[in-house]
Amino acid sequence: MSAGTRLRCVSGPGRRTACRRRVVRAWSERQIRARAWCRTQHSRFAVAIRRVSGEAGVATVFTCLGLVALLSVTVVIAQVGVVIVARHRAQAAADMAALAGAGTLVDGTEIACAEAEDVARRMGARIQNCEVTEWDMTITTERNVPIGLYGDRIVRAIARAGPVVE
Repeated sequence: MSAGTRLRCVSGPGRRTACRRRVVRAWSERQIRARAWCRTQHSRFAVAIRRVSGEAGVATVFTCLGLVALLSVTVVIAQVGVVIVARHRAQAAADMAALAGAGTLVDGTEIACAEAEDVARRMGARIQNCEVTEWDMTITTERNVPIGLYGDRIVRAIARAGPVVE
């Protein structure tokens, strides 16, 4: 650009429009390169490259990873809770079946084991072993536990019922 004159108009509230001539000086090579660099930095393509190559969005990625980790821990804790509850229910079924079988042990061992099996079935468990030794009855029950992706597992419980020895 060469030196020349330009017309500059200034206006504003409460001001009347005034136009003045001002001298425009020539741009140096350094100013031209600086202006060209500024244009390349603010173009759409340059802004997109800076967004990709910079650290913008890292917090979002870390937040998503944190949420996935939190959900994974929650699922694992819930699955452990399911197994613990199933174990307690299997133990309760074994206890009730042993008491019911011990109560009917007077009628015979087969009737006592059948009564124990009926009580355990009603409580959602299966009898794995029914053992009678004199007046003591030992019952082993088992129960299936669904653990999601890990399939079904089996929890077992043992209970003994009989007369109190003094």
